[in-house]
Amino acid sequence: MAVALKPTKQLAPYQSGLLDALQFRITGLQCFSERLGAAWAVKKPLVAGAQLSTCVGELYASDYVYAELFANGANAALKQVGAAGVPTSQFLSASDVNLVTPAGIGLALQRLHPGAVKGIHGTELGTVVATPQGLTLQPGTQNQVNELNHEKQVISQCLDLLGQANDAAAKGDRTNANKLAAQAAPICDEADTYLN
Repeated sequence: MAVALKPTKQLAPYQSGLLDALQFRITGLQCFSERLGAAWAVKKPLVAGAQLSTCVGELYASDYVYAELFANGANAALKQVGAAGVPTSQFLSASDVNLVTPAGIGLALQRLHPGAVKGIHGTELGTVVATPQGLTLQPGTQNQVNELNHEKQVISQCLDLLGQANDAAAKGDRTNANKLAAQAAPICDEADTYLN
């Protein structure tokens, strides 16, 4: 566990901030693990979002706690002795703050459901370009279904890798945690483009 890690004397004053940030991440991911299935089954975005907003809040808080209570002080202390700083660690970007609200996370979850939009919303569809690949989808093809499936797979893979990284960090396996986090970074960046 991360609690068992013995920090250097330069980092000791900031260790509790790191542990608090990791705890927020663990509880946020556990929250998602416990509630995502039920939220996915709910048809109303606000109701689904109410089940998950606390989870997102924990993850968002982890970024703030890491930066403010650990990284800023740790980097300053390490700089004084000529050492490299601690790695950056951001679970959610600043633009994801709307996901902390029930409405925000509920709408994001709703957009992941295939066929989420119902009814007549226009009489014609011109061109659809799937990002970030820039793939132009053609009417009557399987491209649209394939792209939605790809988006869901990328988001799922991101959450899986981040959960594994946090599990490894919680067990004190920093090497594996960093490896998994690095592996998750490009996947989560792609997932972020689908959620925004």
